[in-house]
Amino acid sequence: MQVYKCFLKIMKKNILPCIIYFSIFLVLILMMTSNGNSAVTNAFSSEKVDLAVIDRDNSTLSKGVKEYLGSLHNLVDLEDNKDKLQDSLYYREVSYILILPKGFEDNIINGTLSDIVENVKVPNSYAGTFIDSQVDQYIKTLAANLTYQPSKEEAVKASSQTAAISTDVTMLDHKTESANRPFTYYFKYLPYVLICIVLIGLGPILMVFHSKDIKARIESSAISLRYTNIQLILGCFSFLVIYWGLFVIVAFLLYGGNLLTTEGLLTLLNTFVFALVCLSITFFISMLINSVDALNMIGNTLGLGMSFLTGIFIPQEYLGKSVLAFAKLLPSYWYINASDILSNYNQTGSELKTVFVDIGIELLFAVAIMAIALVVSKYKRNIGR
Repeated sequence: MQVYKCFLKIMKKNILPCIIYFSIFLVLILMMTSNGNSAVTNAFSSEKVDLAVIDRDNSTLSKGVKEYLGSLHNLVDLEDNKDKLQDSLYYREVSYILILPKGFEDNIINGTLSDIVENVKVPNSYAGTFIDSQVDQYIKTLAANLTYQPSKEEAVKASSQTAAISTDVTMLDHKTESANRPFTYYFKYLPYVLICIVLIGLGPILMVFHSKDIKARIESSAISLRYTNIQLILGCFSFLVIYWGLFVIVAFLLYGGNLLTTEGLLTLLNTFVFALVCLSITFFISMLINSVDALNMIGNTLGLGMSFLTGIFIPQEYLGKSVLAFAKLLPSYWYINASDILSNYNQTGSELKTVFVDIGIELLFAVAIMAIALVVSKYKRNIGR
């Protein structure tokens, strides 16, 4: 076990950089986890928007619209001046400007409801689209109430009362959204950290064994290439278990018994298999380059690329079909696919089957990449001769 012992000595010598990398990435993943959990917590809270209503009709119905929006959002008084309105939107003093032109009330009374208002809003904003829907719905309600209310004032009052009707929504606790599983975001972002930390931490150790001097000494000894690779893989596995174990220990300190559930244990299995993928990738890349700077660049590029393309940073439902089709060629896609199922796990047989299929595909990636790396190792040794 000379090669394995040598591996451990080199790893011990490089322990300080590894600790620094671990600490940096741990802080990073905790920050991302905190942001993710915060986003889920606020996902269902209603927010008020700063908006302005320019009432050029100055009628009973137009005043009713303004009063209605004022009850829902923050009304900002702006002068009816084109330049000032544009400046207010540009500097985000308001996010939405509704213009009620002259003839607004007459159009509603006559039954004309399309294109009777104008608006200026922040392009492609969700708030703007939502306010458009509120205005459209209120105008339709106003028109309906005018048909049977004795006066315009009564129609406005009835419309406001109708718009004020709301329904209390209760989120059930039984195996619902990922907000009920506090560890979800921790393990969702872990692939980015793992691929970077394994490449940056383990890569330089392997590069020592692939250097010409060390390689020549090993080849001149009685140790076969197969036995050498087995010991190197064993050393890599030891490195991986230590790092993966540290992240798991932190997870248990943060989330405790939540990880001892079925979905928690499956999540741990999912992360360990993906860690094996990271090991295989590192073992392969370390044979192709001999520069630590290049290794750092590849680690960051690969980590960020896989994170943006496969759903680690951007949910898969927001990615295009072509992007997802390409993402299936990357192991992190299958990791995230399993992670998303486990975040909403309802203990059904179909879910469990899909999770194991995803984990199995990750394992195939690890085996395939490692097999290619061993073939390359043998080829390079034969070329060296």
